[in-house]
Amino acid sequence: ILRQTFKNFELIVIDDCSTDSSLNILQDYAKSDERMKILHNEKNIRLQASLNRGIDAACGEFIARVDADDVMRVDRLEKQYKFMKKHSNLSMSACKFYWYIDGEIVTNPMIQRLDSASVNARLLFSNPICHPCVIMKTEVAKKMKYLVEFTCSEDLELWTRMVLNKNKIAIQRERMMLYRIHKNQITQNSSEAQAVQHRKIMSKFYKSVLFELSNDELDFLTRGIYFLEEPDLNKLTAFLKKVQDKNRELNTFTSNSLKYASFEVLSQYRRKGINVTKQLLNLGVWFLALEFIIRTFENLYERIMRKNTLVKF
Repeated sequence: ILRQTFKNFELIVIDDCSTDSSLNILQDYAKSDERMKILHNEKNIRLQASLNRGIDAACGEFIARVDADDVMRVDRLEKQYKFMKKHSNLSMSACKFYWYIDGEIVTNPMIQRLDSASVNARLLFSNPICHPCVIMKTEVAKKMKYLVEFTCSEDLELWTRMVLNKNKIAIQRERMMLYRIHKNQITQNSSEAQAVQHRKIMSKFYKSVLFELSNDELDFLTRGIYFLEEPDLNKLTAFLKKVQDKNRELNTFTSNSLKYASFEVLSQYRRKGINVTKQLLNLGVWFLALEFIIRTFENLYERIMRKNTLVKF
């Protein structure tokens, strides 16, 4: 972080009552770099409250997130700052990332469409935004804050709440983070709590943008789509049809973005070995042809850029 090409930033580091030498190491770094602001929690208040404390302390125009175990590209802040200044209508954006697994950098299948409308529609079925990759307007962050009761889904809850409050979110095309995957991650060890919190988030979101979900629909959305633990093609077909039909009535999401979000869900089912040809064709031949062209060029771009990108970490 301290090697960033963008120099004019404050680094707010929150030590959440660590029991090793972390605090001493941080304080030593701060002696030689005045941009560092070390906040030490006297008692463990966990991630969500710590994030809110960092937001309260922030003085800059934007807040960029990063977790202690992830790696930033040296030009991440510069690129994301310029992106947000260029797209002043956005309240938040996120860069793309590589997985970092046991020291190996792995290209993950990131979403292909990056515009605000596509992000909004994807939130109906998944979380398309990597939390440590975001940059948001400080004034929005201070107003919205994280809800501390969402102990492992605080990011998804905030994204949906931002959308409901008419804040625009988009994805930046470049991969500027190494997102570390390891067995001790919160997301790896709290699946049941995530499921409960996901139901609460989606219940509120769907009721606000489309229709009120039944208990069966909530169960399927969580188990059969979000976590893909219990895929059921018949239920998926019926659910996607209900979503599309209601959206035609309310026009909450653009038709194209909702087709795209449905395409991504069906693609997940296909990767599970489930034949979804009929359901894909229901999206329309012209839509599928355009999606094929977009993905072909995006994959070519990824192959060309990978080598140039990796040297910047």
